[in-house]
Amino acid sequence: SMTNAMQEAALSYLRQGFAVMPAMSVRMIGSDAQMQRFYHSRGLIDRLVFQLVQKTSQAALTPYLDKPLRSEAEILAAFAKYPLANISIATGAISGLAVLDVDYNRKAHMHLSRIALPQTRQVRTGQGVHHYYIFPSDAPFTRRHIRRNFVLGDICCVTAPPSVHFNGKAYAWQNDAPLAPLPQALATAPKAWVSHISFYLLYRQMKD
Repeated sequence: SMTNAMQEAALSYLRQGFAVMPAMSVRMIGSDAQMQRFYHSRGLIDRLVFQLVQKTSQAALTPYLDKPLRSEAEILAAFAKYPLANISIATGAISGLAVLDVDYNRKAHMHLSRIALPQTRQVRTGQGVHHYYIFPSDAPFTRRHIRRNFVLGDICCVTAPPSVHFNGKAYAWQNDAPLAPLPQALATAPKAWVSHISFYLLYRQMKD
């Protein structure tokens, strides 16, 4: 079952040293058509939340944002409680992981093509690719941006395989390469801000 697949993936990530969390999924809140009906029935603030959700499919479910799962028992209990959830990996020092989140757009790719990105583990996402790197413990950060692409560190997370994006596409590993050190150009990119509660707000509102 999908629940078992998520649990098995989460346990695999735990064995690799990653902290994980159950994350919002389209299966939890309905189809895209249902989301559109919700969007058009709400006011301006809720529409802004919806738009943020569409752009940031990485946020984990509360109360796991501040307490990622670090044991087999916690993982089994969480995914039993949320059997339709996706899975997220916490980035930053807690997992020793930094992730470059690249969306498919021409300008972003042109800019990144000027940076010598080393070979590293990659995930195909619903609308781009995630590049996994070793988190620089001597120079920690939360979130940086580089031409519409984001570098995720502390207090952030990324949706991981075998999750399903809101557009219906499944996340999948593109290779099993070892993690490369985070390139200096990414480590020193400008800081960025993102809401970590957008998914929770949308979820609560749709349950009302």
